[in-house]
Amino acid sequence: MLSLLQKISHSIGYLKYPALLLAAISTALILTLLIRPSFINDQGLLFPAIVILIWSILLLFFPAVYKDMPDFSDKPDGILLKVKYYFYRLIYYLFALFFIGLSLALVLLTIKMITLSFM
Repeated sequence: MLSLLQKISHSIGYLKYPALLLAAISTALILTLLIRPSFINDQGLLFPAIVILIWSILLLFFPAVYKDMPDFSDKPDGILLKVKYYFYRLIYYLFALFFIGLSLALVLLTIKMITLSFM
């Protein structure tokens, strides 16, 4: 699973700058809507801006975490090195579960946002 996530992070690494641009635009829109609600009369833009901000942050952090992941193919010999090895694997698996869970939650949130916007 970790090698698959590393391959995915290498393939979506080029989305760093568009995700950064989307994060900046959605942050500016959120701040504009919260500071000056009369500036844009439609408050229906706040929820999509928050979802876009979360998606762009996810696209920024995912390649950063899994791009330079250490190789877990060979196991060390010493007991402390084995503990370190399994601890690092555990941390990367927890990050993987967090990113996968967050992605599924964002997909559901996006679907809910789209269905609510067309009603």
